[in-house]
Amino acid sequence: LLRRAGMSVGDVANAIALLGIPASIYFLWSPLADLWMPRRAWYVMSALCAGAALAAGSLVLGRDPQLAVWIFFFGMIFCMLISAAYGGLIASMVAPESRTRAAAWAQASNLGGGAVGPGIILYFALHFQVPVWVGVAALLVVVPAVTVFGLREPVRGPSPGFAAHLREVGVELRATCLTPKNFFGLIL
Repeated sequence: LLRRAGMSVGDVANAIALLGIPASIYFLWSPLADLWMPRRAWYVMSALCAGAALAAGSLVLGRDPQLAVWIFFFGMIFCMLISAAYGGLIASMVAPESRTRAAAWAQASNLGGGAVGPGIILYFALHFQVPVWVGVAALLVVVPAVTVFGLREPVRGPSPGFAAHLREVGVELRATCLTPKNFFGLIL
């Protein structure tokens, strides 16, 4: 779609690299889902914002592909918040002995959804007018968020300030990543 919008192959490669950055620095977004409001609210708000970014970027794609890529970039940040929110929901709502299985299914759904969803969007983009495929794309992001309304999230205690939470994340990262057991896996 970016090539169709007039971007060169090099520009498309740069766009793909740019869109991968939010996932690469996921550890920056993840703590946000533990602050200020319930994770269900983070999930719904992030899904709405990601869907809006997908729709807005898709609508401007034909006129200004560079702007569209930047809008998609911010949408990817919200996608990372979706992931952080449901990860927190799994951690707080699923019994410890079932968390591994729940997390595995969540990752399988990420992989499957990450392949099927874009495939559906691409099909619609190639066969339908812009408003139709943009609507389908936004719905694919937003509609699954409705499922969290049925969850009863446990009440959390008061959340620490952002700086305190970020320090705690830093301590966990050092403890996890800088051990001899995990260091080489991190490099790979």
